[in-house]
Amino acid sequence: MHILLPLSLFTISCAPSLEEEWEWDDTPLQADTADTIEEEGVYSRSVDATDYENWTYLDLESNEVVSVDDPMTSEDWDIALMRYHIKLNSGIHGPSTVQALIITDESYDEYTVAAVGDYQQDLPDSNEDDIPEYVFTEWFDYDPSTHILTPKEQFYVIENRNRLYYKFQIANYYSSAGTSGFMSIKWEEITAPE
Repeated sequence: MHILLPLSLFTISCAPSLEEEWEWDDTPLQADTADTIEEEGVYSRSVDATDYENWTYLDLESNEVVSVDDPMTSEDWDIALMRYHIKLNSGIHGPSTVQALIITDESYDEYTVAAVGDYQQDLPDSNEDDIPEYVFTEWFDYDPSTHILTPKEQFYVIENRNRLYYKFQIANYYSSAGTSGFMSIKWEEITAPE
């Protein structure tokens, strides 16, 4: 009896008062961690693409995440992200003409003029895996032992809906806490093909 009394007093003294009013902040956390604009046309941001069913739509020119009711009729977006998928506003995904080209074996920092090449749009599923043939299908390496996605040593040139050209790179697929689907990306406007 003597042992239980001090223990119960200790428990009571550490409990918060039920009479005190506590203020709760119900504001949802903003996972889209804003833009860093170093100069005109140079952008980077982390995009919350964690949802398994809804896309996050991005306007490359304004560095804005935009609200899109119907992506098949909207001209307000260039690319969209959902988990590890990235789609373009053209062809099977939208009414615009956004297309991209993979660049390998070149330095992102030193790349200033868009290449003349075979720019691609997303295509319908051709291998019966129920996933469209995204231009960005192979942006990562996958480690089956750790289930970690790592961006490849490459980048893309995107011709946006207004015929402006951007070099575009995926830097990371994880938040600082290790949560997947937080896509860190960067892009910069470059000169059109000569």
